[in-house]
Amino acid sequence: MGRRSYLRQPSLASDHTSWSDLNGKVEELEHRFVARLDAMDNRVAEHERRLNDMPPLSAILSATDEAIARKLRGLDEKLAAQSLSIEALRATATQMDDLLPKLLESVEALGHAEEGKLTVIAAG
Repeated sequence: MGRRSYLRQPSLASDHTSWSDLNGKVEELEHRFVARLDAMDNRVAEHERRLNDMPPLSAILSATDEAIARKLRGLDEKLAAQSLSIEALRATATQMDDLLPKLLESVEALGHAEEGKLTVIAAG
């Protein structure tokens, strides 16, 4: 058995027509290919332009570092203020702990003194 040929063998009369059809199709494909390449070149050029418009990575990193440093400084300031508030509250609580027993003693002494006056008035 011989090999089959899947290519159509044109007849001698239709050679000219077949070649011109084939040539037309090749030219059409070439035109479409060139158009697609041009479109891709335009897209690549647009991407390159956008990349060139972007700041360099070092500038982005520098700006990010500065922003983080500002945030950390603000956080440090808030923590320092809160620490001062906590220390003031501790001092106030300690002072209140020291004064409260004295106040209670004074109130009790005043209460006993009033009881003594009432007893003297009632007896009198």
